[in-house]
Amino acid sequence: MKHLVLFYLFALITASQILAVSTTAAAEAVSQQTTLSSGKNKQYDAAMHKLKNGGTENLKEVFDLLTASAKQKHPEAIGTLGYLYANGIFVEKDDAMARKYFQEAVELGSKDSCLNLGLFLVYGRGGPQDWEKGISILEEMVREGNNQAAVALGEVYYMGDQSANRAPDYAKAYEVLIAPANAGSPIAQNFLGIMLKDGKLGAINIDESKVWLEKAAWQGNPKACANLSDMWDYQSENRNCRIESLRWMMVADALDEIVSKFLLADITPQLAKDEEIAARDLAAITLEIIKDRK
Repeated sequence: MKHLVLFYLFALITASQILAVSTTAAAEAVSQQTTLSSGKNKQYDAAMHKLKNGGTENLKEVFDLLTASAKQKHPEAIGTLGYLYANGIFVEKDDAMARKYFQEAVELGSKDSCLNLGLFLVYGRGGPQDWEKGISILEEMVREGNNQAAVALGEVYYMGDQSANRAPDYAKAYEVLIAPANAGSPIAQNFLGIMLKDGKLGAINIDESKVWLEKAAWQGNPKACANLSDMWDYQSENRNCRIESLRWMMVADALDEIVSKFLLADITPQLAKDEEIAARDLAAITLEIIKDRK
């Protein structure tokens, strides 16, 4: 059964954070990623049915149904409550409660809550940080072939832990990210592109970096688009490189990548008009292709 995992917002190179979502978006996420439990728990099934059928009107009823199901020790209902508390959806945001629910769901056998619990332990959300235990949970999920866990673990290895003087481990990040990248994960592809571009895996490899970044960018990953723009260099002496850089910057801007949005606004008055027009035409075509591929 697909369960809710914490969403990520990956910044241009290093920063990441847990992303809270709006009530409507949250309900849509629940309805898209959660399946009915085939009659194993009527309250849980009813809550999921309401969400799947646009259940943003009776949110208290949905929450009450999940709570009733959780009291009957339904692991996925408990894990879903953890997700809601983690993001402040339908309830006041409460990391301690979220962690408690994730822990309970895992203890009751929910594989789906393992990723959230592992991340809470790694980042010290809702209680003491337990890096080793959190990493262990994520590594076990990766061994079982869970690509979401691989992406999350790859980010953890990429970032390290400055608070405990744990340096980034780019070799391990690559090791766990290569599988989801090959499986089509744009987030994993973007990370690989960054590491190769910055020489984090040895010698700088621009050609291979570009391959991974383009794979992610053509899937509409805003950060990959921004990284491609940076690679092409809008200040290059080569006109074609400048146009290509502007093209991807404009695509990233259209996809609401914040760095590109501010940079493009800043440099637009100084752009050569013919280059700006050429880049905008290419960006428009690119965005149409990305839209058609989704």
